[in-house]
Amino acid sequence: MAGSINVYLFAAAVLIILTALVHSVMGERLIFARWRRKTPDIPNGYIGIIWASWHVLSVFGLMIAAVVAFYAIGLMPMSSALLRAFATLFVVSSALIAWGTKWQHPAWAVFLILAILMLIA
Repeated sequence: MAGSINVYLFAAAVLIILTALVHSVMGERLIFARWRRKTPDIPNGYIGIIWASWHVLSVFGLMIAAVVAFYAIGLMPMSSALLRAFATLFVVSSALIAWGTKWQHPAWAVFLILAILMLIA
């Protein structure tokens, strides 16, 4: 595939970036802004680690997106083992979110689509 873009991987990279950005922005607007106005019944140290963990997930997503994008546009040699590992990560994440939210949070579907895109790439 020298010189061409793997559209499945490129689409996955774009979807990961969008998901990471939405995750951080919506978390700030829907959760953390409210907590800043009225502190929940959680110790302050816990609030800080929840906030940091929330945004670290977005950073991890952006790093995965960079690797996938580099594969997609041919800047890195394709690693089928790493793509399978990423696909597995997204399948497991999808299942955990679906189970943990009783299918109410849309991220399970996004992560499942990401896994499929990586497996068919």
